Amino acid sequence: MSNDSRILPWTWSITADDPSKCPSPSAILGTFAAVNVLVSVLAVITGHRLVVKFCTFGKFGNHENSWTYMWLVSLGTQLGANVLVGYLIQRASGFSANYSIGDLVLLYTARPRLSFLVLSLLSLVRNDPYDQKTSYWHSSAMSQMIAEIILEFVALAVVGRAVHFGVVHQFYHIGSDSNGSLSSSAKTMARGDEVISGTLHTILVYTIFSFGLFNWVSSWVFWAGYVKTAGTLYCPPKLLEQGVVWTSFSIIGIFTSGAA
Repeated sequence: MSNDSRILPWTWSITADDPSKCPSPSAILGTFAAVNVLVSVLAVITGHRLVVKFCTFGKFGNHENSWTYMWLVSLGTQLGANVLVGYLIQRASGFSANYSIGDLVLLYTARPRLSFLVLSLLSLVRNDPYDQKTSYWHSSAMSQMIAEIILEFVALAVVGRAVHFGVVHQFYHIGSDSNGSLSSSAKTMARGDEVISGTLHTILVYTIFSFGLFNWVSSWVFWAGYVKTAGTLYCPPKLLEQGVVWTSFSIIGIFTSGAA
C-alpha cells in the first residue's frame, strides 16, 4: 500500500509493527459496508414502535413524538461507539497509535451511515392509509435524522480541514503540474473532500433525504480515497470488534429512540 502522506492534513497515524498485518483498504471499507447493511436491516425491526412496546412489555413505545428528545440518545450512541473504537485501537498489541481519542471520534463522524435513510423511507409508511397518523417508524426516523444532521456538521470540521490543507498545497488542481505526482487514490480523496464540502449548500437546496443520500455517497468517496492514500499510516486493527461496536451501539440508539 502507498504512503501518500502529503495529502493527509493530520500528523497522527495508526501503524502496525509488522506491515503485513495492516488491513487492506477493501477490508476497512468492507467493515463499513457490513455495518451499514446489518444496521439497516435490523433498523426495520428495532425502529418499529410496536416492537419496542412489545419488547418492553408495554412500558415504552407509547408515544409518537419521543423523537423531540430521544435524538440525544441516538447522537450519544454514535459518538460513544467512536470513543470505544478509539480505545480498542489504542490498546491493540502490535500496533502504534499516536492520536487523541477526540481525533478519531471526529474522523469517524464522517463514516458512512445508511440506516437513517432506510428509516426515513419507512416513516412514509402510514399506520392507516385512510388517515394522517404517523408511521410506526416516525420517532426512530426523526431521532436518527436529527442525530445524523448534527454528525454531518461535526464531520465538516474534519473535511473542512482536509479541504483547507488541499487548497493550501494545491492538491485540488487535479490536472496541474504541481499535483501530477499525486496517486489516483489521493485524487479520489480530494474529489471526495470537495463533494462533502458542499454539504451546507446541499442542506439549503435539497430535501433532507437528498441531503442524506448525497452525503452517504460522498462519505464513501472520501473514505475510499483516504484509506488508499494513507496506506500504512492508517492500519486500524480489530476490524471485527469495530464492526460489532458500531453495529451494537447503532441498534441501541435506534431502539431507544422509539422507547418513550
